Amino acid sequence: MKIFAFTDIHEDMQLLARIKRVIEKEKVDLAVCTGDFTVFSNGTKMMMEAMDKLGVPLVLIPGNHEDEDEIETLLPRFKNIHYAHERVVDVKGLRFIGFGGRGFRRHEPDLEVLERKHAKDFDGRTIFLCHAPPYGTALDEVDEGWHVGNETLTELIRRRKPMLVLCGHIHECFHAHDEVAGTPVINPGPDGEIIEVEE
Repeated sequence: MKIFAFTDIHEDMQLLARIKRVIEKEKVDLAVCTGDFTVFSNGTKMMMEAMDKLGVPLVLIPGNHEDEDEIETLLPRFKNIHYAHERVVDVKGLRFIGFGGRGFRRHEPDLEVLERKHAKDFDGRTIFLCHAPPYGTALDEVDEGWHVGNETLTELIRRRKPMLVLCGHIHECFHAHDEVAGTPVINPGPDGEIIEVEE
């Protein structure tokens, strides 16, 4: 199965149009956005309308730029958007669990609560989505030796061992790949990446 993942697009409609063309050309099965698709929520409706028309199901979480209440209000209008923030979403045989927003804390108590709540929902086909990256990886190193990611997420990955983790937030780390306890972790960048996974 081909997933097209992207993050931190910040209302770039031209880039989103290019993403749609890639999805069509490469026969992608579904898309994932790990947040910051707006600039401080200015274009939430516009961006959700455009992402709903990518031609494939889109699994979405918010970034620190989005208003979660506004997204929740708009969701019923969009049949192709599957909102995974703090919930479990099954799409095309894959399971997504998401934790969006935030991005600036080393420790995240709400993420600990989410992990406990959904401990039994993690399985071998789970993809975890988080706007913030895991601490101590290539995805959170903004300068040599300077890590700004989330330790709570790193520990969650070690305990729950999802199949894949997709993040964003740190612009210096676009297209960074790493792994935590054998789990691949990827920041796909705003222009995105195609990731192939077994169904």
